[in-house]
Amino acid sequence: TYKMSDHTQIKHQFVRDPSYRIYVDGPLEERLCESLRNRNFHFSPFLGVAYCEATIDWVGQFPILKSPIHPVLDSVLPVGAGIPKIDIRKTGNLNQTLIPLQMSMTRRLQKTVNVLYKTENAPIIFREEDETEVNYVGGDAVSWFAPW
Repeated sequence: TYKMSDHTQIKHQFVRDPSYRIYVDGPLEERLCESLRNRNFHFSPFLGVAYCEATIDWVGQFPILKSPIHPVLDSVLPVGAGIPKIDIRKTGNLNQTLIPLQMSMTRRLQKTVNVLYKTENAPIIFREEDETEVNYVGGDAVSWFAPW
């Protein structure tokens, strides 16, 4: 029989001092930048679980610059219908995961996207013939998600 004292301890792993950058272009940019600068949020920012409240540091707002034809990539790479032409020998190992892309006003998941990413602090390197659109934002080579 089950007793209230019987429970399974769930193991947790924490990443110490994680940091993430978000890149935004379009009509939300100014509103989001103002909110981040002033630390004014509609919902408290958390990193996964309720007791891991995020600390937000404003890095800056930067122009978007076109990249050369044969780019490297510092951000995650959204995977669409086409397969990106990545130089695996130069890039090394990659990970793939499904992430939330779009939420409703009631915070319900509406759309997800598969992304490729590196766990090391190293870029994804494309072969010469790849046509993935990459831009430079504040010194980082980034690939954009499809707009919605």
